[in-house]
Amino acid sequence: MEKLLRQQKYLLVFVALVIITAVEVTVSYLPFTDRTPQTIILVIGSLCKASLVMLYYMHLRDDSRWYALLVGFPLVIGVLLSVTFVL
Repeated sequence: MEKLLRQQKYLLVFVALVIITAVEVTVSYLPFTDRTPQTIILVIGSLCKASLVMLYYMHLRDDSRWYALLVGFPLVIGVLLSVTFVL
């Protein structure tokens, strides 16, 4: 039973990743007069996908918090750099 629940969880995460990717592809084809909203939407989508992959497929959700900090810190630095470049 536990194995079935785990498989369903992975399937839901996969579906979420596919939906976020479809939204990103759609947004990239939309004509924006200013690229700032498009960039913000794409960065947020990428962060959501990276978080899902790290939490579920890299199993950081069940590991020690130190591993999460070790992986999450560069992610925060990347977000700050992206926001700085957009502004």
